[in-house]
Parts: sequence; structure tokens; C-alpha cells
Amino acid sequence: MKTRSRKIPFFAALATLAIPGVAFGALLPSGSTTSLGSTSYAADPSLGCTRGEPDQLDDFECGDGSDHLKGTLQTFVCKNGSGTFDHYYRIINDASSNVGVQSMSTVGWNTAAPTVVVDWRTDGLGNEYPKTASRSSDNKVITFSFDAGVGPVAPGSDSRFFFVKSARSSFDTSGEINLSAGSLTCAIHGTYRPL
Repeated sequence: MKTRSRKIPFFAALATLAIPGVAFGALLPSGSTTSLGSTSYAADPSLGCTRGEPDQLDDFECGDGSDHLKGTLQTFVCKNGSGTFDHYYRIINDASSNVGVQSMSTVGWNTAAPTVVVDWRTDGLGNEYPKTASRSSDNKVITFSFDAGVGPVAPGSDSRFFFVKSARSSFDTSGEINLSAGSLTCAIHGTYRPL
């Protein structure tokens, strides 16, 4: 797996788009699952934030002999107006994959607030979006699911940006993210996590 870092001009475009009918993010307490609606900067100006670190672009690839999953995970953190960090994710499934990404789990959230805000954004890149988010009862794992009603992130497609508002004022790069596609799980280490 190769990690590439680069800055991508993103929020300038997000701040200028407005899509009616979107709402604020969903609350996600520990040990629960919540449905995601969608939101945008126009609907929730608190999503405006300052990026202090470059995007992480992590290539992933795994297979079991019959199924093959390959692509790129884009992640970044940005400081919001309250001085805490929001964590953003976007999945790009390569056209050479033969399975779709059904879920993404981010590990290392035990230091974040017992209840966090999660959602996906209508005002950025991508096609597919997560329908639900869940958090383990020990607070460590947050999982975004692309269920059958919406569909997985198919080969050759990508996801919208989705996020967790951590309510924490620092982070490091000792996190882990697992992308699941049927029986396959691609693990990515060294991702952003809250402290």
C-alpha cells in the first residue's frame, strides 16, 4: 500500500454550492446506529473549516482468489469554528475491482466524545453515499454502511465525502481504516484519528 499526500482545493467549491432540502448531521452515541440524511455548507455553515494537514491518499488492494478490491481512500482533517477537528473520508473504487465497497470502519475513536456528529455531504465530489453509521459500545469503531437500498461503492465509482465531527482538538496518524466488500477486508494503517 502506498500513501500519497497532497493538498486538494476542495472547500472553496463546497462553500459556493447550495442544495436545498439538506439538513444538519446526525447524532451518533456509543453503541448505536443512525440513519444519515445529507448536509452541505449552505445548510450548516459550521462545516466550514481550515485544513492544517494535507490530504492522505491511501491506495488499497486485497483479494481472495476470486474477489478483488482495489482503489484509493482519501482522508483529511480540518479545524472547525469551535476549535475541534472534523474527519472526512472518500472512497474511490478502481474499475479493475470486481466487488463494491459495502462499508468503511474507522478505528481509534475511544478518545472522542461519547456522542459524535456524522453525515455525508451533497456539495462535493462523488456518487454513492453511506445510508447509516454505527458506533461500537466501547466507542472505538465508527462504521459507515452503503446498504443495498443505496448500493455499494461499485467498481469504477466513488463515494461522496462523509464525515465525523470528533469534538477533539488534536489528532495523530495512528488510526486504522477497514474497507469491507463481501468476504474481503482491506486494512489501511496510519490514518488520521482523534486524540
